[in-house]
Amino acid sequence: MKLHLWAALLPAASALITTPPRHRAITQQRAALTPPSLEAASFDALGGNTVLKALRRRCVGRRAQRLFAAYNATRPADYAETLAAHDASEKLEPFLGRDVADDVLEAAKSGASVTADDLAAAADATAAVTEAATWAAEADTELPTAALLAAAPATRAFEADAFERDEHGCMTTALADTPALAEARHAVTKARARLATAVASERAEHDGLFELEKDRFVVPVKSATPPKALGRKRGASRSGRSSYVEPHGCAAAADAVEAALSALETAETQRLAELTAQLSKTADPLRAALEAVAALDAARARALCGFDDLQGVVPESGACLDLVGARDPTLLLDAAVDSVVPIDVIAARGGAVVV
Repeated sequence: MKLHLWAALLPAASALITTPPRHRAITQQRAALTPPSLEAASFDALGGNTVLKALRRRCVGRRAQRLFAAYNATRPADYAETLAAHDASEKLEPFLGRDVADDVLEAAKSGASVTADDLAAAADATAAVTEAATWAAEADTELPTAALLAAAPATRAFEADAFERDEHGCMTTALADTPALAEARHAVTKARARLATAVASERAEHDGLFELEKDRFVVPVKSATPPKALGRKRGASRSGRSSYVEPHGCAAAADAVEAALSALETAETQRLAELTAQLSKTADPLRAALEAVAALDAARARALCGFDDLQGVVPESGACLDLVGARDPTLLLDAAVDSVVPIDVIAARGGAVVV
């Protein structure tokens, strides 16, 4: 029985032994891949993915890049929108690409904690939506702005100015002042000032005073067990013959700084929790508004790629389609092609043409 079983398994075992592991892995991977559809294969064969890649490069934000991820993910091109986006390119740019990830919005909705980095991104995205809506309300444009204008008002429940900006106007993760934060920060400043005074006073009496660790100033004493009247022992030398003693004045002031910093940390944690609660209520309208802004980004990408990168023109269609100096965009985008020979094409209604 065992002999027959071994004989049945021998071909499979020998195949595994003689087939290199890497080849087996590649074979299994290829077998697991789903073959592309006829539409996807045709689109790629005609150079469509080359054009999509060029369009993605022209997008400012990742949300807009997803609209050019595949041939079946793109929105239908609209000539009027493309022209309008080209005209408004410079006005659109300041609020494009300022985004917050969808998983952050979902985390806020679920009640999970959100980091300061993600909340700052949400604040910047909210500010961008407000800027975009302000522009859209005043602009006379063919660009799609209805969804943006509808979603933007509900996003204002989240405090877009909750974080400070740097000298370049970029959002930072430093929380802007609130009454509670201002009080906690003032307490830290006062505690540090008292510590500086205590250190200066002790240094006048002890020349060897130095900072052993953050805000902890000590005096070296040549004794393994220094008298408690000198202060609090904070450590010892490697040999153990000397001790590092924190004078009482410095210790009390440093303890006050530590308590003030702990209170500030608590106030910041509470503030982040408040902002997370705000974001949970505005997550859905903010996502809708960001999708609307991404549509503007995509329209601008089409305009810049078509007009600036490819030097294209919008063809006019009537009784016939008359293309003068037409060039294949996939060839124009191919760095290996030096020059593209243009052709003229006239396609009459009801007729046929071979390109």
